Amino acid sequence: MHPGTLSQEEGWRKALSSVEVLRRLQQQIARVHSSPLPLLEIVTAPLQPPNTGPTLLLPGAFNPLTLAHLALAESAMQVSNSSALYFILSTATINKEQTEHASLLDRLLLLDLVAQRLRFLGVLVTNRGLYVEQAEAAHTSFQGVNDLRFVVGFDKIAQIFDPRYYTDKEAALKRLFALAQLLVAPRGSHKASDVVTLMQQPENQPFQSAVHLLPLPTEVRNISSSEIRAAFEQKPAADVAATLRSWLPPEVALFCEETGCYLAPLVLPNGETVDQYTLRCALIDRALELPEKEQQQLRLRALFQLAVSNTPQGQSSRDWLNSPEAGRSPENLLRFQRDLPAAFS
Repeated sequence: MHPGTLSQEEGWRKALSSVEVLRRLQQQIARVHSSPLPLLEIVTAPLQPPNTGPTLLLPGAFNPLTLAHLALAESAMQVSNSSALYFILSTATINKEQTEHASLLDRLLLLDLVAQRLRFLGVLVTNRGLYVEQAEAAHTSFQGVNDLRFVVGFDKIAQIFDPRYYTDKEAALKRLFALAQLLVAPRGSHKASDVVTLMQQPENQPFQSAVHLLPLPTEVRNISSSEIRAAFEQKPAADVAATLRSWLPPEVALFCEETGCYLAPLVLPNGETVDQYTLRCALIDRALELPEKEQQQLRLRALFQLAVSNTPQGQSSRDWLNSPEAGRSPENLLRFQRDLPAAFS
């Protein structure tokens, strides 16, 4: 492995366990989510300032973020002659309110890490799931936006034109397309003709001029977050490392390997089955409940490695993290840290 790559991976590992970073992102999520009005905030600004091209927004649950998402972003930028694109993560994703696997906090963290590496990406967090509301929030948040374009796959455009999501579909769509256009990439088994057929339906024809086809490389058309989650649930962790790195950005692949997220539960030598990612989430929750001064003392990665270990101290840590008592006494994290065996120090 190239020395520079190793250094970069160590930086990602540090960020994944940085209580300071996690606290900042969690505070931003809470602030945005609690707003009674549509709100959109910048989490990560593109390191390359956007040019005079359109403002591109790619919403999604990113559970997980895949190479297909990045290919979609690059294709949209090329077609639109734009130098930057923003991923949007919502605190209220339509049809995915009971999201499993990666937490909203971790998904936002990974988007932030990927955006920092790929200088053309930005990250936004919003409290609205409907595109019309996100468009309204974008026009409020970004001064002087004249050309706003959402980048979506076929499944999303089908959702946008589905009347189930609207009290008054026609009024909502008129408002949406007064504010934004759509760049649509057929994915999976869907073809460009499917988009054309959808837009030729009589009720959709008034909006045809605002919907544009977006090419997507063949090699990523069949990569989807849902298929990745399903595939990983059926395989032991040792069998998916190569797949992780062929489907996912390196930051996301490393996150999965480090945290066990999306992977089958870990089976310890004593036969105990351990859900590593549930323990990570519990550990972060307890850490963020501590006063900020005490948070700064925590070594989150070492505490996580302890919690998933086949040791008496690991068993004690798991029992505590999985009990109601953990929420009442987060300060016990400091005790576990003081008593860390030498192997975890």
